[in-house]
Amino acid sequence: MPASNQNFFGGSAMSYPDQPPNLNFKNNLENVLDTLVLRASKTGFSNSSFGESPDRAYGLYLCRGDLDTQACSDCVSYAKDTVLKKWHNFIEAEYRYDHCMLRYANRSVVGELDENSWSTSFSNPRNGTWNRIWFAQVLNVTLNHLSVQAAHDSSGMRFATKVTKITRSESLYAMGQCTWDLTPSDCNKCLTKMVKKLNKSSYCSSGRAQSPNCLVRYETSPFLNGTVTLTSSSLPSPTVTTLRGKRFDLFSSSL
Repeated sequence: MPASNQNFFGGSAMSYPDQPPNLNFKNNLENVLDTLVLRASKTGFSNSSFGESPDRAYGLYLCRGDLDTQACSDCVSYAKDTVLKKWHNFIEAEYRYDHCMLRYANRSVVGELDENSWSTSFSNPRNGTWNRIWFAQVLNVTLNHLSVQAAHDSSGMRFATKVTKITRSESLYAMGQCTWDLTPSDCNKCLTKMVKKLNKSSYCSSGRAQSPNCLVRYETSPFLNGTVTLTSSSLPSPTVTTLRGKRFDLFSSSL
């Protein structure tokens, strides 16, 4: 995706200094960001640091696990340019786009689980009481399974996707991801917290919750890269659920 088409999701200054960072910190930060852009052309996650204390700068990025390295590099490069233009007066900040997250600080944040910072976004409220109740049940089961999958991803990418049939004509697409520096336990803890945030407004057809360490997103329209095909050979036996006199078949598949 070209830099001009990057879809901004949110940014936050996580530390407000009494004085703006000095020139040494800004120069060190620029070196860190340049290194991260180079690494984004090869891998979906990395961290770096540069300089001497107390002006040493630290940074990391995370790209969506379903992207190729070109899309990852484009996103991190665009995020870097935005940080240097708009966020360089803060000593710690996070910037998140649809395809990547970029974070920097004046201290190491690698392996650190931040349990106090998070945000949510919802859209497309569903109509009808029974529709909302059934959707909430499917969403809860899908996202909880997704959290375990991502936390224990054997590739080490802490990434998982899931596609679940809501009804025979509608599907739920979901994605969960943690930064690669988290332990499986901390990743699961982070994702579980995000799932709880999403379940509080599960009457919407689209939602996402994120922290500096993890992200959970779901839609009823495809947004994942790659082709998902639900076939009879790949589906488990259907679970038929009755809800207020209506019957639904629930199927699930992972990318």
